[in-house]
Amino acid sequence: MKIVRFREGFVNVYFVRSAVGWMVIDAGLPKKQRKIERFMYHKGIRPCDIKLVIITHVHYDHVGGLAYLKHLSCAQVMVHASEAELLENAESVLPKPFSGFGRLAVKLGKLMPGTTKFKAVKADQPIRSKTDLRSWGFTAHIIPTPGHTEGSLSVVFESGDAFVGDACFNNWGKTVIPPFINDPQELLKSWNRLNETGAIRFYPGHGRVFDVKKLHYSIQRLEKKTERLNNS
Repeated sequence: MKIVRFREGFVNVYFVRSAVGWMVIDAGLPKKQRKIERFMYHKGIRPCDIKLVIITHVHYDHVGGLAYLKHLSCAQVMVHASEAELLENAESVLPKPFSGFGRLAVKLGKLMPGTTKFKAVKADQPIRSKTDLRSWGFTAHIIPTPGHTEGSLSVVFESGDAFVGDACFNNWGKTVIPPFINDPQELLKSWNRLNETGAIRFYPGHGRVFDVKKLHYSIQRLEKKTERLNNS
């Protein structure tokens, strides 16, 4: 298995190779498609070898390049069923802030709505529950990890590598608590679910890879934070 990260600004797109071809996890920002295409060329990633594109959640910075990538590769697109309609209608929904930075970002998003637009894509494979990917040639499975959004997904490989989208942010600080969380209690459950998979390396949608120790610490911190919010 080979993992290649494409980083454009603050967003990660991951390419994972198995014996049968490539999986792409998320599709980056709008209007950055040509950069992804050039990146693929330099890394020797042929569009025809991309078998799957898995979208961790339907926010503009994760689906902006999806329409072009789908056209380029004809790969099958997987997304959670609860967000498939958002993707098909190109509907951009602002997340709920969970920090000062999150509140500021949402305000800026409301002032500049054009920046969050993306092209519509119809999902080929809506995901509703844990999904084994071995039939596609990847020793991995998709698990629902709601919290950041209702339909957030993660991809966990038998190697111990987990691609978690915005269920975790590793841009700053000692924790991976996202600045946007729709449901903190659901996110805690999702983190515990990820911990139970035995994954040891986590690849977030924003920031660098981190280990399971940081996830454990973040679980403790989020538990305390949500308890304070519930008691306030």
